[in-house]
Amino acid sequence: YIDTAINKSDNALLESIKKVSANTSGYIFVINTEGKILLNQARPELVGSNMSQSDDVIIKDTIEKIKKNLEYENEAFISYKWKNPISKKLETKHSYITKIPNSNWIIGSGFYDSSVKKITDIEIKKLYDEYNLKLNYIIIMGLMAILISLIISYFISKFIKNRFLNYKNKITSKTQELEELNKNLEKKVKLRTSELEKNRKSLEILATTDALTKIHNRYSIMQILIKEIDRANRYDLPLCVLMYDIDHFKTVNDNYGHDEGDKVLVNITKIVKKTLRDIDVFGRYGGEEFIVILPNTSLKDAQNLSQRIRKCVDNNHFDMIGNITISLGLVQHEKHEKHHDMFKRLDNLLYKSKTNGRNLLSS
Repeated sequence: YIDTAINKSDNALLESIKKVSANTSGYIFVINTEGKILLNQARPELVGSNMSQSDDVIIKDTIEKIKKNLEYENEAFISYKWKNPISKKLETKHSYITKIPNSNWIIGSGFYDSSVKKITDIEIKKLYDEYNLKLNYIIIMGLMAILISLIISYFISKFIKNRFLNYKNKITSKTQELEELNKNLEKKVKLRTSELEKNRKSLEILATTDALTKIHNRYSIMQILIKEIDRANRYDLPLCVLMYDIDHFKTVNDNYGHDEGDKVLVNITKIVKKTLRDIDVFGRYGGEEFIVILPNTSLKDAQNLSQRIRKCVDNNHFDMIGNITISLGLVQHEKHEKHHDMFKRLDNLLYKSKTNGRNLLSS
């Protein structure tokens, strides 16, 4: 289910990016950190290919350059050689690239030197043509005025002055129009970026939250556990992890139905959340098994907190069912211990609590 949700999230995000790209003068490309091209509307034949494994030296060097620039930064501006889909030639391309948080995606957008030069040359030519046309007309009128008479030249000079003023006003007006268009474009880009960020956050919540209990799901809590273990190793901080299992939960489902079983899961989750501290991280590992990560916590403090959780659940009365208990396993992280080794010890302690009579804490 997690893989399906992630795939749907990725596809939805790519579709959103395609819409943004379609409404801009340039284009947007998306790759992942492994070098696979996820989106490139200018060169769709490259989508799905892995740039790191390409036989094309230029393509391979480009992905290595992107990875190197984002190795220690989240964004960068880079220049590299790339095939222009219009001219079909290798040209210098300038791109802005950035990592998408909490993913292995890299998104970027760029332009070619030739594209900028072409647009600039066209605009310059238009201005020169218009200027030359006006200037020739003014010169002819001036010569005619001089030939006719000095008096008429006065009126002609006045006419020329008015022409220049009108031309200046036109340029000013065009400049203002361009500035307004630029502002509107910036607003659209900000709006699209905001929409993409909202979609990304919604998809991130969907992919990391347990649908029933609204706490971290298995994938999310295990990722957090790995980060906390790395932090504990790096800064030599105490770290404890608690895992509990609802006793005889299968009997609850068999006797009262799965709807009532879901209520038990939700209610126990609420009880435990009220007992936890702000720094603690709570997640559902699967079924009726839950994990609590206790950062910067000694084993003694973690034992006191775990017993408090066990007693709060034991003292609670559940409608229709009555009393329910939980069995708990608690471990303290050992220096340089990997997460899978730590988790194996935690699982063994939970099993010990259940085989020794349940409603117990083993640490």
